[in-house]
Amino acid sequence: MRDSVAKTNRACDALLRWLFLIVMLSAASVSADEIRPALLDIKEQNTGLFAVTWKVPTRGDRVLAITPQLPSSLERVGSPTIQDVPGARIENTTYKNNATTLTGQTIVIDGLQALQTDVLLLIQLQDGTQHSAILRPGSPEFIIPLKASKLEVAADYWRLGTIHILEGADHLLFVLALLLIVTGLGELIKAVTAFTVAHSITLALATLGVVHMPAAPTEAIIALSILFLATEIIHKHNDQISLTERYP
Repeated sequence: MRDSVAKTNRACDALLRWLFLIVMLSAASVSADEIRPALLDIKEQNTGLFAVTWKVPTRGDRVLAITPQLPSSLERVGSPTIQDVPGARIENTTYKNNATTLTGQTIVIDGLQALQTDVLLLIQLQDGTQHSAILRPGSPEFIIPLKASKLEVAADYWRLGTIHILEGADHLLFVLALLLIVTGLGELIKAVTAFTVAHSITLALATLGVVHMPAAPTEAIIALSILFLATEIIHKHNDQISLTERYP
């Protein structure tokens, strides 16, 4: 019996070390490949005037080399205001439209094809028309339609969420740890759903500029959360009711 317990403890200790190593390697890959989305927000304020917000992720003091090319009919008015926040640079500019409409015109993100990141595009016109799209390296341009397709927008966000999860080793490790701890299909579905909803809310708040969190301590906390679940796995193998198992 003691030998069996000792073997289990050694196996759990090995699992903990492997999880720690994978988390560190995944953190390094995040630094090498940017997965945070940029934001291009275009709002029509008065007839012919548009407020444009361009929020682009930064790595340290370096801004990602992507630039939006707006419709040719938009002419900049005055100088842009630039604000540096943790993990991003925000540029606000006013434009006037020299055409009667933006419909049929094209928005292109230069440099996007060379990077592993996405751009969330939001367009709001004075008549209430709204357009939303996700521009990615394989499709860096958007032609402004007469009417937005809800099905296309939903498909875009579904693809973004799926890619974001599959490219994030931290997400996969967190869900894997939950699979090893939480018992019962119903409880597991609730736990994974809660994780997904919470992650979607925080990602949206960060992308839209509602909250600003520095990247380095945030990534450290993410790594610690996975290590916490690894210790919970050890507790379960030692027949101890873990906190996660009790409140998944």
